[in-house]
Parts: sequence; structure tokens; C-alpha cells
Amino acid sequence: MLPNSTDLKYFLEAYKVGNISRASERLGITQPSLSLAIKRLEELLNSKLFIRSKGGVLATEQGHLLAKDTEALLIQWESIGNKTKNSQNLVQGNIKLGCHASVALYSLNPWFKKLLKEHPELSIDFSHKLSRKVAEEVISFKTDIGIVVNPIKHPDLVIKHLFDDEVTLWRSKLQNINEDTLIYDPDLNQAQSLLKNLKVDFKRQVKSSNLEVISQLTKIGSGVGILPGRVAGPDLVPYNSSIKSFKDRVCLIYRGDKPKTKTLMTVVEALLGNLK
Repeated sequence: MLPNSTDLKYFLEAYKVGNISRASERLGITQPSLSLAIKRLEELLNSKLFIRSKGGVLATEQGHLLAKDTEALLIQWESIGNKTKNSQNLVQGNIKLGCHASVALYSLNPWFKKLLKEHPELSIDFSHKLSRKVAEEVISFKTDIGIVVNPIKHPDLVIKHLFDDEVTLWRSKLQNINEDTLIYDPDLNQAQSLLKNLKVDFKRQVKSSNLEVISQLTKIGSGVGILPGRVAGPDLVPYNSSIKSFKDRVCLIYRGDKPKTKTLMTVVEALLGNLK
């Protein structure tokens, strides 16, 4: 069992002054409080630290040994404490950022390079998964910050709206395309929702878990793709304006009880300020 740093500080003052009453006055505590601190140390070390004299107290051999090491220990402890406090005000260390790969591709523009340049001690690890998986990892402390689509409210999460998007059917600007083919990601909840209400009959389906692959296949006319508007980009046009689109809310999430370090909040503020 380790001694209490406050007890060590009190002991050291009594050792230097050689008088319990005077030491307690200098420390701003009561004499019984100081005596109790010394008693706790003696019980912990199973050694007598002081013997009483007419003028106050005298340190025993064990008391001299403890005083010699305690001063260095308290100085080191104070140094460790200062480093820990200072680290809270520095942008350094590692942040794990979770988001779908497609969101990363269209949102992490030059501002991200600027963020890294301004904070050379900052390191960021990406985790590219579906939004629901990212949210699960933020809740379970596996990921620090998430950029997710349509997050479900959770008591532990702070949810900040970034921007809106919409998922619908897109086609190439080319004249001849395979209009009987639908290209989509079956794991995308928005795609499943659209398919349930889709009245267009596609004879063939091409499935891919990569939205960029779906976008490229759609651009070259291989079929009609289900995509978010920001992934579709300017090279694709809506397939049918009468088809109802699925509205998306893209949000930033992090745990509300996570320590608000300078590093975490710098990345959060950069995301909020640049993803619109």
C-alpha cells in the first residue's frame, strides 16, 4: 500500500520544524490532524518516526531515512502532476476517428492537411465502418470521435449536426446505359428503405459494399446506382425525379463523459468548422 502524499508532506514539515504544534500552524491544520497523519505513516511502515522531547519531537533513524527520500519523492510527484496538467492544454497524442470511407473521401479536404500542419504532435487513426458500427465503437470507448449518418440518440453521446445529404437513384449523363440494372450496397439502410418503396422493376442487380465502386460503375453506364448525393457528385444526375429520396443527417458524435482535453476539442472544433 502506498502512503498518502499529503501525509508525507505533513510528516516532512514536522521533521523540518521539530515541533508538532508549530508545524501544524505552518501547514494551516489542527495539531490532531498532523499527529494522525504521522500515525498513519508509522502504521504503514511499522516504524516509529519521532520520539517526543521537551522542545518538541526528534526524528528516529527511520524518520531520518524517510525524510531523505520523501523530499525527492514529493518533488518528483509535483513534476509528474505538472506534466499531466500541462498535457491537458496541449494538442498532442492520438485521436481515433471513425467514419465511413466514402464520408472521409468527400469531406477530408485541404483543411485536414492544415490541422496536421498546425499540430505536429497530433496523430489520428481512422476506422472506416458503417455508421451504426462507428456509433457502437464510440459508445464503447473504442473510438474517440465519429462522423455518422442518422445517429440514434443515446444518453452517453453528444450529437452535433454537420450537414444534410440525400440518397436516391442516379444515372450517368451518357445516352446509352443499362437501365435494367440496379447497382447498390445491400448493407446500406437507406438503400433497403428505397427498395421497399421502389416501383421501378430492375431485371438485374449488382451489389457492392463500396460506394465509390458503385459510383464509378454508374458513371460508365453499367446501371442505375443508389448513392448519397455527395458521393454521386456532378457526373451523375437523378434517375427519376418522381422517386422519393431518403434524407440523411450527417453528424459528429463523441461521448459526453469523455475528458474534454485540448486535443479532443481541437479535432471536434475543426470538424464542426469545416464539414458543412
